Amino acid sequence: MSNKSLVLGLAVAVSLGSAAKASVILNGSLETVGTSDGVNLSQASGQNLTIPNWSVHGVAGAGFNAVYDYGVVAGPLPAYMPASYNSCTVLLGFVGGNSCTNPDGTGHFVNLDGDPSFPAAISQTIPVGTNPLVALVLGQQYALTFSWAAVQRNDQFGPTTESLSVSLGSNLLFSPSSTSLPAGGFSGWFTKTVNFTYNGLGTTPNVLTFLASGTPSGLPPSINLDGISLNVVPEPASWGLVITGCGLLFFAHRRRKTAVD
Repeated sequence: MSNKSLVLGLAVAVSLGSAAKASVILNGSLETVGTSDGVNLSQASGQNLTIPNWSVHGVAGAGFNAVYDYGVVAGPLPAYMPASYNSCTVLLGFVGGNSCTNPDGTGHFVNLDGDPSFPAAISQTIPVGTNPLVALVLGQQYALTFSWAAVQRNDQFGPTTESLSVSLGSNLLFSPSSTSLPAGGFSGWFTKTVNFTYNGLGTTPNVLTFLASGTPSGLPPSINLDGISLNVVPEPASWGLVITGCGLLFFAHRRRKTAVD
């Protein structure tokens, strides 16, 4: 095999592998501007706290309730999280197979109030274009991945049910069965990947929205959210090129090694 073919195979494999990992979502880790922990972003305009690239829908009394920001400022137990948040106890709602710690690592995450009277949400408007690595492209398949957890803030007490819905425009991408928690409960972190093909339908077809809901009113039920990514899914033919490229590299390496021996 020529050096030119070897380099070409490597370039194909690397470029396609990078395409599969490139996220169209900006600031998927939900890092905020300013230092905060347990701050209500819905009412924080005077505190210069925002989530870059995201819109917060949680202005009290205007159809939504609170979107809270949590970080590592207060130490290992974020403000207002229950004791079970660290212990991950099955009797307090922890779901086997979930992650006890945030899969997205340290840093900020948001907590969406799921009160049925004022469900809270965040959203991001994603560009539409011709390059699927940076925009939504009609007919292109994508994989949306995110981590979420059902939790009851430690300033409330009583059993709750929580749910998270994810939509792109008018298309519902994800809506699981409600997660039931005892008082002070924590489900642990679920990580979910949803594959979909972008069809551009609806009045806001490129607005990605995460919305919390639950029962009962006043306790409140809430959802933690973090680690959001939106990646293009390579076509089967592209994966074949990746495999072929890797195979060529392997056999070229063996051939060179045999020649040296």
